[in-house]
Parts: sequence; structure tokens; C-alpha cells
Amino acid sequence: MQLSGIDVIFKGVNLQRLMGGLIVTGQIALVSIVFSILFGLILGIVMTSKNKIIYWTFKILSGKYENHSLACVAVHNLFWNCERL
Repeated sequence: MQLSGIDVIFKGVNLQRLMGGLIVTGQIALVSIVFSILFGLILGIVMTSKNKIIYWTFKILSGKYENHSLACVAVHNLFWNCERL
């Protein structure tokens, strides 16, 4: 008799490996959340600075001054313009 897809999960250590992968994925997500909260707070505090250079730099990078954020354009050029590499 041929095994169905669900039967394969319960054979051997497949379910254990899947659960281990789920735990690792959760840990990565938790670390990402912690870093985003920390860096968000730091950047928020820096953006309230009265220094004109810092103010305009963050205003340009956040996309409030231009139509598109410079960071988004840089990421787009890095990953989607691979023919230049």
C-alpha cells in the first residue's frame, strides 16, 4: 500500500524535525521583533534631534522628503538588478 503524504510525517523522526524547525523559526522571529523594537526606539529618539544634518538625513531616508525612500531604492537595486553583477 502506498503511503499518503500525512503518513510520511509520522514515520521516523520527521515530525520531530518539523517541530524543531518550527521552534527555530519562532526564535528567529522573536529576535527580529526585539531588534526592530530596539532600533525603532533608537532611531525615533535620534530623529527628534534638533541637529539639522541629522534631521534632514532621516527625513530623506524615511521617504518624507522624496517620493521613494533611498533605502528601498538601494535594496531594490541590490536584489533585482542582478544583471549588473
